Amino acid sequence: MRNNITLKIKHLVMIMTGIFILIPLASIYLIPQLELGIVKYKLANGSGVGKDKILELLEDNILPSQKYHLIEERFLSGEWMNDYAIYVGPSMTTSVAADHDWPFISWEEKQPYIEDYLENGPINGYLQTAVMELAYEAVLEGDDARLQEIYDRAVERLEKSEHSYEIPELKFSFIKLHLQAGNLAKAESLLEQIDVPDHAYAKAEKKQYEAFLLLRKGQLEEALATVQQGLEEYRIAWEKEENEDPIEQSGVYEEMKKLENRLLTGPPVNGAAEVAKVSGNISRQDGTPIKDAGVFLRDAADVTSSIRPDEWYQTKTDAAGNFEFTGVMPGDYQVFAGFQMEQIDGYFWPVDMNDWVRIDGTENIQYDITLAPLLEVNAPANEAVLEEKTIDFSWEAVDEAAYYMLDFHIEESDVSYGMSWDRKVEESQLSLPVESLYNIYLNFLTDIAETKNDYFNPATVLGFENPEGHYSWNVKAFDEDGNLITQSNGYRLAEETIGNLPTMYLKQRELTAEDELLLAGELEQALDGYRNVLTSNPDDLHSLRMVARLIGIEAGGSFSTAQKLQQPYYEQLAELTADPIYLNQMLHYYYDASDWEPYEKWYQKYKAALGETIDPYTKSIHANALLFQGKYEEAANLHKEALLEGSDNHNIGNLLAVEIYLGTDLDEVYDLAKQYPYMEYTTGNVGVVDWSVLISDIKQAVHDDARVIDTLHEGLMFFFKEQDTELQEWKEQTEQTSLTKFIRALEEVN
Repeated sequence: MRNNITLKIKHLVMIMTGIFILIPLASIYLIPQLELGIVKYKLANGSGVGKDKILELLEDNILPSQKYHLIEERFLSGEWMNDYAIYVGPSMTTSVAADHDWPFISWEEKQPYIEDYLENGPINGYLQTAVMELAYEAVLEGDDARLQEIYDRAVERLEKSEHSYEIPELKFSFIKLHLQAGNLAKAESLLEQIDVPDHAYAKAEKKQYEAFLLLRKGQLEEALATVQQGLEEYRIAWEKEENEDPIEQSGVYEEMKKLENRLLTGPPVNGAAEVAKVSGNISRQDGTPIKDAGVFLRDAADVTSSIRPDEWYQTKTDAAGNFEFTGVMPGDYQVFAGFQMEQIDGYFWPVDMNDWVRIDGTENIQYDITLAPLLEVNAPANEAVLEEKTIDFSWEAVDEAAYYMLDFHIEESDVSYGMSWDRKVEESQLSLPVESLYNIYLNFLTDIAETKNDYFNPATVLGFENPEGHYSWNVKAFDEDGNLITQSNGYRLAEETIGNLPTMYLKQRELTAEDELLLAGELEQALDGYRNVLTSNPDDLHSLRMVARLIGIEAGGSFSTAQKLQQPYYEQLAELTADPIYLNQMLHYYYDASDWEPYEKWYQKYKAALGETIDPYTKSIHANALLFQGKYEEAANLHKEALLEGSDNHNIGNLLAVEIYLGTDLDEVYDLAKQYPYMEYTTGNVGVVDWSVLISDIKQAVHDDARVIDTLHEGLMFFFKEQDTELQEWKEQTEQTSLTKFIRALEEVN
């Protein structure tokens, strides 16, 4: 018996000893694994993970493979630099992580881990990303020795692995980096060393960089010849390989075509042109610099597409908020900026959509970005429930604001539908009848089929007349020249920046039986119901609005048919309400139809409703109407008036055309194009419409042969009089491509 008891005591001692050993082991190894699992779960579900937790995990006892995977996920998601939560530019704003807790991790904090990845991490696609992030930082610091060290270490690791085939691509990346940094000798040396594989894409890529190098040296003629040779060789190889996809889908072909177009439309290729430097600063209005913000200088052909990791011109701001691009090729660009949420919290970049940086090689450019504080709204706010027939809006007054404009939005769980209310408000408050909100419409339906898509929400057809709807509003402040100063809508994260939420419910009316059918998705039955109401009450505003919005489902997919079906209802609404929204609808209907007598009638009513304060965009449209009626001098004067008042320059081409037709000196016309730049990437075969380049080409053609101006006048006459058959014949018979390009650009933009 004693032996049995002794044995059990020994077992107990062993068990207790094992437990005491396992407890610290669990804290060292098991707990980090649990924490890593929690982090992965949160990341997968879009939940926030703090910076400290990520850095703590990287120092914890997780497996090397887990550590490097975490580095890949959090630090190596871009090509040369980290991704940003918000990308802002003149043409678009993209929010990558607006709904997530997106911790900002500085370069100083993540650099040691990226260096560790270069030295010891796995050899895969992320290795080149790590290499280029470190190399890019070395370029910013001007540390050539460090740059060479990074390159040598990367090549050494690749040579000893099964990924040695990636070395030429790594060299191309360093050539690109040296070209951007202005290290032309090193770029040329690397280019000479590259032994490209016998592959058409790699050969074309080498030709592309040879052309870039020549361009950086100012040898435009040689650069053009090189890129055209590369394009031709690549085209031949592409056809031999019998690729099913069109060659235009090839990345290197697309980039070489951009370079060719830039060389053809830029300074004359028969002379040298200097590349330029673009530098600037990003700071808040109070002077606080924004460090480590991304800055992207984007070609005109790219500005309507999302930021890519391989953007040619990309950098980031230093501790003082400064940035610099050297060796910028001639062309037209827009500056985009990338921010972490903490950097733009409570602030806004008031940039105009026509804010262009034009590089012609004659001068360096200084381009500063100043973030303005978001303005605060007062009321209605914070889920206000409104039942009054008039809504009182108020907001913070802004110094130097000449007027304000409001936007209204329908809010849903994951999307917001909005529309501007195009009326200037001179005070920081506005009393608005709720009927004015009811008149705002967001949809244009042309077929019942489009309402069957998952993204279609019938509540948007009801607009602001839905008592169950959730709504918001935004206010923008403008100076006397029409420049945006700031706005209330923006990113607000911290408690001190959130302020009042401009959200509200409109409970002034109850849903009708027809509304219930609409919200249930029974659009055809709802339309019949609204029509029945109009049979007994022809002036019922709600039913008129809803029939006008819904009747497009009977248009069979035709935009013009939908317009014709809507027209009598919108005309009745315009007569009954005199609301500028409907008057403007009539204006555009008759403008599109070139039916000038009723157009003029509605234009006068529109002016009267607004008290003669026509917005500059509508003025420019009216100037077009005068132009197509043959009132050329009147059209030119009104176009200039609209431009001075801050129109978006969309119709500058028509002003240039009428000035040429009136005999204005071409130098003056060119100056107008430079003063009011407008560039548009069209869907046709015109490409990027840059009016100053088109006028410059016309000047050269007239210089070579003075009779060319008469040919152009004839083409413009056909265009103004909308004589399409004669204009088509003129284009076919006209030999001067500068003239036909100008006319085609007018057709595309109009």
